[in-house]
Amino acid sequence: MGTSYTTHVSAVIDPTRKTAAADLSAKQYHAVSPATATTVDTSTSFAYGLLANAPESGEPASVVLFGCAKAKLGGTVKPGDLLTPTTGGELIVALPSDTAAREVVAMACEAGVDHDIIWVFVGGGRSHILVDDGGGDETDAVAYATAY
Repeated sequence: MGTSYTTHVSAVIDPTRKTAAADLSAKQYHAVSPATATTVDTSTSFAYGLLANAPESGEPASVVLFGCAKAKLGGTVKPGDLLTPTTGGELIVALPSDTAAREVVAMACEAGVDHDIIWVFVGGGRSHILVDDGGGDETDAVAYATAY
């Protein structure tokens, strides 16, 4: 007989009660960013959280800012990988060898491949990752994200 586990998941949902800037009904579990002061859309530059529901334009958007959440992948990941959004809001591995700074929105809690939906830990805000800019030293390669 197998072991039974009870999982308690806790997450902080954006208390500002933003609405969807567009039809996001097909974007549940994608990274989102503010489109305006009162709306969110899929992330194109940075993400501040993951969309937990599937709102149509103008409907309330539940955005996980911190804690465990589900995320849609845009590539292969393994547990512990730092994840950054694609322009479509799917999450991919943020690699130090990337030629541009990547902002980390989450860490993978399990393995997955392109189009999988997995559990991740959303870190609460933007983080930096080292990038290889060809400058020859680590100090050159640090990219710091500004606070939103």
